[in-house]
Amino acid sequence: MGPMTESGEVFSYRSERQLFLDAVREGMRVRVDIPRTDSVCVFGTDSCSIAGEVLSDAADELSSHPLTCVRDGRIPGWVGPGTEAILVSYEGDCQEAFPVLEALRGRGCGIHVLTAGGTICNPLHPSEMVLLPMGLEGHEAMGYVLGALAATVQATGLFDAADALESALEALEEDAGHSDDDAVLVARALEGNVGAVYSTSDVHASAVSFRESLSDAGHLSFTGELPEFDHNELVGWSDPNVHAPELRMVVLKGGSPSDLVNTIVDCMAEVLRENGREVVEVDIGSGSSLQRNLCGMIVGMDVADLMGGRR
Repeated sequence: MGPMTESGEVFSYRSERQLFLDAVREGMRVRVDIPRTDSVCVFGTDSCSIAGEVLSDAADELSSHPLTCVRDGRIPGWVGPGTEAILVSYEGDCQEAFPVLEALRGRGCGIHVLTAGGTICNPLHPSEMVLLPMGLEGHEAMGYVLGALAATVQATGLFDAADALESALEALEEDAGHSDDDAVLVARALEGNVGAVYSTSDVHASAVSFRESLSDAGHLSFTGELPEFDHNELVGWSDPNVHAPELRMVVLKGGSPSDLVNTIVDCMAEVLRENGREVVEVDIGSGSSLQRNLCGMIVGMDVADLMGGRR
């Protein structure tokens, strides 16, 4: 049973959360024949491509080589022969994916497409297809893509993404992650308001996923990274904002390996509260980047479900 609101209504969203976690593990069973390389770039245009952002954060912590994730149609200049490009297009019909696919083919790089089907599988668009189960939606589709992408990245030898993801899942289950009450607290703060979800840069994927979960539930929200919180932004949040009184800040606060970053985040919250700006903090733990990202993502899913579910 989930937590209760002030009116006594009981929220139950564990099944949706479990769908996501189970799908992650199922996705990790995918086996991909892909060349070993230390040059990998993930591309995507649908919401499932947030999986690339999660593994990009993990690579910063675990790999001697970066894992770049691009979700806006650009192709980095270094992508070419010797690079393995992994295109995430779960439904396979997103029109924004086709120009990216053609541009990658022109660069001469290896291409693998993670998809459940659709027109992207047309013989006129030849690529190595990593076929995923059809019919998954929302959090379940996101989880499966995350697991499958981790297995694909690990197959390249860039870093042991799938092993690290399994360890993060086990740690999250042992620790039980965040309190259910966190989701209720955030949902109450955001109801009828506009949220701005911040996280530290080492787990930026959690804030991006949180924002998109809210968007799927029909709620406008924004996202930002800490400590990239410049003076002008701090002053803006400290101002009463009479033209935008509905703005609410949510900070996904975990134990960053950097003491300096933790201090900056604490000082930011202190300054804003002294200036009358409410800051809702959510503790996403102090484990690995993957564990903290998963925890933040799950909080976002829970909050979105409390605020009306996926639309």
